[in-house]
This record gives sequence, C-alpha cells and structure tokens, in this order.
Amino acid sequence: MSMPGAFRAARDGNAERGRIGDAGSRRPWCLLRIRPYRTADNRIEGAVLTLIDIDQIRRAQIKADAAREFAESVVESVQTPLLLLGSDLRIRMANRAFCQSYGLQKAEFENRFFHEIGGGWWTCRNSELL
Repeated sequence: MSMPGAFRAARDGNAERGRIGDAGSRRPWCLLRIRPYRTADNRIEGAVLTLIDIDQIRRAQIKADAAREFAESVVESVQTPLLLLGSDLRIRMANRAFCQSYGLQKAEFENRFFHEIGGGWWTCRNSELL
C-alpha cells in the first residue's frame, strides 16, 4: 500500500488496508490500516495510519505454505497410486498415478468421501484394510 491510499481515505472517507513486507526481506511484515480522520462535526480533515506487526504470523504462514508445496510435490512424484485421506475419510489429494490407474479426474473425487468414488466399490466391506 502506498501513500495514495492515505489520500483516498482522506478524500473519499473510506478505510484502506494492505500488507507491507517482502518474503526475502529482513524488514518486518506489517499490516497498514488507513482510516479517515474526522472532526467533531464529521468533516474529514486527514487520515490516521496504523501499523500492526504481523511479522511472526506472516513468516510462519510462508513456511507452512512452502512445507505444504513440498509435501504435495513428494506425493505427486510417487509412481505408485497414492490417495491421501483426512480423518473423516474425505479425499484430500491423489497423485497422477492414482488418476491414471483408475481412470478418474481429480474433480470427480477430491473432497468427497472415500466410499463415494468408484460406484461404491470402496465401501467398508471391500476396504477392510482401512
């Protein structure tokens, strides 16, 4: 966010917000909020800028995103059909080998219950090893 955001807030009376920071930078991440400054008689006389330190949260989010992307690339690189299920037995992810082996598209099964795919073939009696 740049100074034009402050000018817009002062001119239009609308709040502005944005993040300041860079993943490769040593500067801390901040959340910038800009609100119009109103006088007692409700006239806009300027802008109030507030900086909130979100550095630890943002850097943790960047690390978590990188770890997730790495895990997804590992799953995708496995040549054996692989299906990742959540604790509720919903399909979270499948690799390319799974899709090719069973002739399915990811849109057909992602976030659906495991037993719902394949015309019910994967019901509890057929998947006792789960």
